[in-house]
Amino acid sequence: MDDTRDLPAVWWLEMVCTPIITVVGITGNILTLLVLARRSAPTDLPPASMRFFLMALTITDSLILLLPCFTSWIIYAISGLVVYNMSETSCRLGIFMVYFLLQLSPWILSFITIERVLVIVFPVYFFRNPFTLKRAILLFSFTVLLLTMLNAHLLFGMHLKSVNLIPINVTNESWPNITVQVICDSNEKHFVFMYKVWSWIDFAFAFGLPFLTLVIGNSLIIKTLISHESFRRTRSRRTEETGRRTSQSKQWTKVSVFLGLAFVILAMPIGVYQIGVPFWFPKQPDMATRNILKLIRAILHLLLYTNSAINFALYLLCGSSKLRKEFMKPIRKCVFTFCKCARNDIHKSLDMAETHDTLIQEPRTELQ
Repeated sequence: MDDTRDLPAVWWLEMVCTPIITVVGITGNILTLLVLARRSAPTDLPPASMRFFLMALTITDSLILLLPCFTSWIIYAISGLVVYNMSETSCRLGIFMVYFLLQLSPWILSFITIERVLVIVFPVYFFRNPFTLKRAILLFSFTVLLLTMLNAHLLFGMHLKSVNLIPINVTNESWPNITVQVICDSNEKHFVFMYKVWSWIDFAFAFGLPFLTLVIGNSLIIKTLISHESFRRTRSRRTEETGRRTSQSKQWTKVSVFLGLAFVILAMPIGVYQIGVPFWFPKQPDMATRNILKLIRAILHLLLYTNSAINFALYLLCGSSKLRKEFMKPIRKCVFTFCKCARNDIHKSLDMAETHDTLIQEPRTELQ
């Protein structure tokens, strides 16, 4: 979160929308984990490999909402400081976690899409070589290790440096009043790589390659589902068990497609913006243009955080009625517990009031 106190519209947009997105997203992700992690899982849940990837995606999105989103917001709201500018540790580790998490999330989406492609498009191959939970864990672990190595240079190439904030229309008399600000930026040896090479590498791993995987995979899935539906309409009979399995497969395939679509709509714009701004504005823009760019960047960041907060809503919209009931069970339990505690507190208050009235009335009776 940048310092936007000089732009009221951007400041209010970030201060109001960020906590709403975070609270809604974290609440939905907690409910998702409660449902997916149940040992006595309902039959409408996906297979073990896809369930593992969905849980990993939920945890990753929750970390995105907590670390770069909510933590930056709460520190900025309390102290007016940017979290990455507070210390060398927050600078290096914070930037590393932002890049790492924003790259990991789309790759988990890609693995979910690949798993669905194997199930829907290549069922014979999937039957002979199933995408087991063990393979899913190994693939996820390898991806975490690869992305850690890819972003490790940020732990050494970033540092705090002092910059002079020169106001517009500065004069010789006002020159001594120029303020100095400490910001998190790349060091001199890392500067060229960071702004000339790394921006393209990050775009490829965080947006480009996952985007191609999602588009190609979901296109194959949709085409296959359409052809299968046409084929089923020509059949006169279909067993109930086959129909139930096909319906479950289609439901979670639909979830996979909508997750990929949400990523393209909500997360891709910030990637295109970051890679395109240096080419759209090769020279230093004026103050009005910089303010517009700050507003656009704030909106795109909120869209990016929204992508990490809507998985719960997609599960409810695309899942079956049984799955919706499973998601609503924890909510009903929380509401029931809250109402029970509130009712007990009310009864205790009434009993204390009655006891107090009785103690007051007894001395009056003795006097009479």
